Amino acid sequence: MSRRKAPSIGAKRRRTMSDPHAIEPAASDRDVLDRTEKVLWSGAPNPLRYTLVKSWLVFLFGVIFLTSWLSATFTPVSFLFWIVSMAFLLSPIWHYMRAMRTTYVVTDQRAIIDIAGIMPRRISVPLGQMPLIDMRVRGSGSGDLFFSEAMAEGQSRVGFLGIHEVRRVEEILRNTVEASRRSNAP
Repeated sequence: MSRRKAPSIGAKRRRTMSDPHAIEPAASDRDVLDRTEKVLWSGAPNPLRYTLVKSWLVFLFGVIFLTSWLSATFTPVSFLFWIVSMAFLLSPIWHYMRAMRTTYVVTDQRAIIDIAGIMPRRISVPLGQMPLIDMRVRGSGSGDLFFSEAMAEGQSRVGFLGIHEVRRVEEILRNTVEASRRSNAP
C-alpha cells in the first residue's frame, strides 16, 4: 500500500466561527481590506434567522394584501393588490438568497457587511463611528448584534443578523472598539 499524499484540488478550508484557526480572509475579503487591517472574526448569518428578521413584517403585509385581493372583485386595482402581495410573499426567498451570499467581518479598524449577488452591497462601519453595541441573544446562543443606529429615517439599524456565538462576537467587537477609542484618545 502506497502512502502518497493525494493531489490538492486547491480548495480552501471553509471558515467557521467556532474554528479560530480558519479566520484567514478569503481572496474576496482581501479586496475589501486595507493592507494594515487584521481580521479578528469572520462569519455568515444563519439563513433562516436572517430571513425571519428581515422579512416577517413584509410577509405579513403580503398575506393581508392577498386576503384583500381574494375578497374583492376583479378590477385593475385588485390586480395591483395581487402583484404587490406576490412580491411581499416572495420576499422571504429573496432574503434567504441574500443571506446565503452575506459575509460579516470584524477587523481591528471596522465592521463590514458584504452582500454579494444580484444587488451587491457593502456596509463598512469604522470602530470610531459605533455609538452603541446592542446584542439580542436567543436561547440557542445565536442572535443579532447591532452596532449602528439607522442612518436615515425609514432605514433599519445596522448590524450582524442571525450569527452563531453572538456573545463571543460581541465581546470581540466591544474590546476592539474600546481599544480603538483608547488609542485615539488625546
